[in-house]
Amino acid sequence: MTPNELAALERAISTLGELACQLGLKPPAIEFAVVPAEVMYEMAAYHFPARFPHWTHGAQYHRQKTRYSYGLDRIYELVLNTEPCQAYLLETNSLAEQELVVAHVLAHADFFRRNVYFHEASRQMDKQARLHAALVRRFEEEEGAAAVEQTLDAALSLAWHVDPASGAFRRKPAEEYERERLHPREEPASEFDDLWYLGGKQRAPSDRRRHLPPAPERDLLLFLAESSPQIEEWQRTILHLVREEWLYFYPNLRTKVMNEGYAVFWHERILERAPLTTEEHLTFRRLQANLIAQGHRFSLNPYLVGYKLWRDIERRWEEPAGEKTWYGQVVQRSGSEGLQKVFAVAADYRDADFVRAFLTRELVEELDLYVYAFEGDAQRKNGHWVVAEADWEEVRAALVDELTGLTIPAILVLDGDYHRQGELYLAHDVDSDCRTLDLDYARRTLVHVHRLWGRPVYLETRVDNKPTVLKYDGSSASQIVA
Repeated sequence: MTPNELAALERAISTLGELACQLGLKPPAIEFAVVPAEVMYEMAAYHFPARFPHWTHGAQYHRQKTRYSYGLDRIYELVLNTEPCQAYLLETNSLAEQELVVAHVLAHADFFRRNVYFHEASRQMDKQARLHAALVRRFEEEEGAAAVEQTLDAALSLAWHVDPASGAFRRKPAEEYERERLHPREEPASEFDDLWYLGGKQRAPSDRRRHLPPAPERDLLLFLAESSPQIEEWQRTILHLVREEWLYFYPNLRTKVMNEGYAVFWHERILERAPLTTEEHLTFRRLQANLIAQGHRFSLNPYLVGYKLWRDIERRWEEPAGEKTWYGQVVQRSGSEGLQKVFAVAADYRDADFVRAFLTRELVEELDLYVYAFEGDAQRKNGHWVVAEADWEEVRAALVDELTGLTIPAILVLDGDYHRQGELYLAHDVDSDCRTLDLDYARRTLVHVHRLWGRPVYLETRVDNKPTVLKYDGSSASQIVA
């Protein structure tokens, strides 16, 4: 950009920031940087200005940059939830495009500070990622690049199997579990004890065996880092640093529909009040229309769905229109509380709760949402997609299930000393996951788990509604129907 264009952009950032604050947004300090396409797509691949090297980052860069070069895709901006927030603007954007992007960034930054799910995320992760990169380079020098890459391959294949809620609850220390094991609590003792067993209830046998883990563990990466019997200290460090970075990314995954829709909702409102020329306003409306276009029928546009939900929330709380509850009672609202409700929802919800609470029949019909299923072979090579469900409540329930699970299988660590031989037994929590596993993907992932554990690994799941156990012993995989 020329000096004059940069000066115009600086003025626009100042003006748009003032408008955002007048509308009720409270974005934190933001550092803007204008970067060329190569830097933008490198940032999109690595997620931070500096991060540990891995071949997956290079592959992602090549894929995204190729799409940009052929005009198939374009990243207008990137914003990091750091202290201060860091925003990267694409150098080839026109001034009108930059103004939309700046307004969009201001809303994202406000959402980061407002939403409860971002409160636990480290806002120093950009600096921590730089330190992680230095550690990984040191390990490559000391242990060899191949060994470090293998450990990173395994860690990244399990990266989403962390527990973002672990910090919100007190975890029992090992000593407390040990005391409970050695000194189990007695059952209630009173003169009426015999009444407990009249219905055939059996007295619980005393189990004083030591369990690893003491209770089912959802944080697979943490369990492997702390309990693997074979990995070295530098490998444990790599597992911990990968886990830290993915815990930082988790809130973005849990609030994507809300966050993107919130940014569209607010950048539209900010730019409607900005001193734009006619040409700039036309550019803004064209970009807005492209951003909230329906897109492919079999995929969900989070910008569109989130934007429509936020607008509907504002309308319903601003001018109540005689809504009724599911049991027929008229909803009483005082009105004139549209933006107040928007800010309250932005603070306390995540995508699954957001959709469950505010996706109405009218919005499902307006957005033309359905549940699709594939009729054909398991490999989806021969067959076709059909509408499996059109009822609006079923559509909403299916979307809530998808946003709750985030397409990440719910895997529990049940036993780290299976068969009393140090083998690892995992279980797919089918009841809470509501989906089947991709068995081929699961088998390939067990190879990485075995690499970190060093002994046979089992994974219990359900195939065709039958309990099934996958096993990998280091040389071959097998499948057992229980």
